[in-house]
Amino acid sequence: MHKFMRTIGFGGCDSDLEMDKIMRKLAKTASKTAVLERNDHPTLYDLRAELAPGMGIAMIGQMTEKGTFKREYAFPYVTGSDISSTAEAPSSAMRSGKHMPVF
Repeated sequence: MHKFMRTIGFGGCDSDLEMDKIMRKLAKTASKTAVLERNDHPTLYDLRAELAPGMGIAMIGQMTEKGTFKREYAFPYVTGSDISSTAEAPSSAMRSGKHMPVF
């Protein structure tokens, strides 16, 4: 994670303490939040801090009794909107009466 953070502009962040401080700030300014509910397990929260269009840091953790977010782990994410190809789904081809070849 430290190498990733350096490549996106956090080069001055060399210690775990500095990294933790940055991650706490990112958690407070997260642009997306999701609740991940699991049976018989504590509820997890997915906070996403976008650092550039389509990329950022995802933080997974729990809320403490005081209502603060406690990060368990984090990872970089990238979302894409490019479509590389299109194809007709086999089920729609069968409904249209076309036959799909079998290999």
